[in-house]
Amino acid sequence: MFTGSAVAARAEQPLPPDPVSAAAPAIQLPAVPVPAAVAVKAWDHAVPFAQHVRDAAKAANVRPELLHALIYTESGYRPGARSSSGAVGLMQLMPGVLRRYNVRDPFDPKQNIHAGARYVRELLDLFGDNMSLMLAAYNAGEHAVIRHGNQIPPFGQTRAFVPKVTALYQKFVNQAVLAADKLPAHAGLARGPWPEGKSGSDNSN
Repeated sequence: MFTGSAVAARAEQPLPPDPVSAAAPAIQLPAVPVPAAVAVKAWDHAVPFAQHVRDAAKAANVRPELLHALIYTESGYRPGARSSSGAVGLMQLMPGVLRRYNVRDPFDPKQNIHAGARYVRELLDLFGDNMSLMLAAYNAGEHAVIRHGNQIPPFGQTRAFVPKVTALYQKFVNQAVLAADKLPAHAGLARGPWPEGKSGSDNSN
C-alpha cells in the first residue's frame, strides 16, 4: 500500500516515451498549390484597337460592336487607309467630318475612332436611332438620306453597305453574347468573334 508521499513522488517522475510516437517520423502534409488568378479577358481582347473602340463607344454612348463593324468594313483595321472619295483612316471619315470634330491627325487611331463614334452618335440622334438610316447616312451623307425622304438612297454602294454592316454588327453581338454565356466567369476567350484573318493583338496604337 502506497503512502500519500509515495504517490506524489511517482506522479512527479517523467513518463517514459511512447514507443510508437518516438519511432514514427514527423509527417508533413504536402503543400496545396494555390491556383493563380486567371485574367478575365474581354470578348474583343484580340482585336486591333479594341481599347480605343471601347473608350470611344462609352464616351459616345454607342455599341462597340457597331464601331468594329464599321471599321472592319471601311478600312479592314488599316489606320492609313484612303479612299478615292477623300475618306481617310480607320473609320474612313470625310474632310467635313474631320473638321466638325476637330481631328488634327486623321491617321491617328484614337482620334479617328473617337471622331467616328461621335459621328455615329450624331447620326443616330438625327434619325431617331434608326440604324439603317444611320448607316446609309454614314455612307452617302446625311443630306442624301434627308433628300430621299429619310429613306436609304438608291445608290448601289449604299444599298450594299447597309445590310453588310448590319449583318456584321449582329454577328459580332451574337458571338460575343454566346461566348460570354458559355464561358465561366474566370475563363478567358481564346479568340474574338471575328471573321478569319481579322484577329490581332495590337491594341496599343
